[in-house]
Amino acid sequence: MADDAAAAQHARDEQKVVLGISNVRSFAAALHCVRAGNKQTCTVSISAGGVSVVWEDESKALQGSVFLKPELFSRFVCGAEVRHEFGLQLQLLLDTLALFASAAAPMTAYYPGSQGELVCEMNDSAAAVAAATGVAQRIGNPGGGRESNGRPGSVCTWARIVGLQAETVVDLGEYWTEPASSFLCQGLVLKGAIEDLEWPGGAVEVLMQQDPQRLMLSATGHGSLEVELPTTQISGFTCQQPEVRHSYKYRHCKAAFCSLPHPRDCAAVSTKVSVDVHGLLKVTHMLGLEPSAGSGGAGGSRGAHEQGTQASQRAYDNSKIAIVQFLLQPTEETT
Repeated sequence: MADDAAAAQHARDEQKVVLGISNVRSFAAALHCVRAGNKQTCTVSISAGGVSVVWEDESKALQGSVFLKPELFSRFVCGAEVRHEFGLQLQLLLDTLALFASAAAPMTAYYPGSQGELVCEMNDSAAAVAAATGVAQRIGNPGGGRESNGRPGSVCTWARIVGLQAETVVDLGEYWTEPASSFLCQGLVLKGAIEDLEWPGGAVEVLMQQDPQRLMLSATGHGSLEVELPTTQISGFTCQQPEVRHSYKYRHCKAAFCSLPHPRDCAAVSTKVSVDVHGLLKVTHMLGLEPSAGSGGAGGSRGAHEQGTQASQRAYDNSKIAIVQFLLQPTEETT
């Protein structure tokens, strides 16, 4: 009986995931990019290949996702044959991360907990975690049988986030059809353009013109407004037809372009926008996260940002880049 119990415990331990996060603020900033509502439920997938967080709009015409490679974590433990998939209330996770980030110390996440939950834990001095009010604090063993990593005189700050049933999401990327038209641009430039287009109150039209090269964003509702991006602010411009023109719901464009993190929280933001032959729009934000830059991450991130805010993905170690992606289906404008 004892051998059977030990074998069962060993099997459970083999299934456990351990994620070390040195820069909690940057991770929270990346996840905040896909936030669209207070009651939003995301599907979290964890495997040896990394961590993905996927969200789908009720209309089924918009999907958002964050992909975090194992190299982005200071510690990543997940068996080669292990795959966990569960639902999580995104706002609850963001609120928890915000409290941990205020303590400016590394955090460790474990899954699954004793009741199938996600456990977030931080070990630090009482003074360092005093700001993180609202999260349970406990000296000893918070892991339900797992040994605490606490040091003498340290405080273990922890939180348990209940896992939900994973929702079935049909990947819109499966319908992607090449050849695609695309361009690269600084994310904050596109964010500003989309925010300007809120005033007309209509769908956002994306126009790409081959010759002369032209990129225009416009909206028409109770008024009309056009924003033409200068060629000096875009790169890698590829237009597969003489003219590519499609329209998208404004709220979908706002979700895809306007939740970018502050430069102090990420080393760089470069955005690639692609449109397939049927008008499916893919927006890919590449966020430079540097967990090794030190707890809190503000100093190292600012330094990297100052070196060049328009740096492309090639300017950073690919293993240190978080990928935030949105897929938007086109919509026909109504008159």
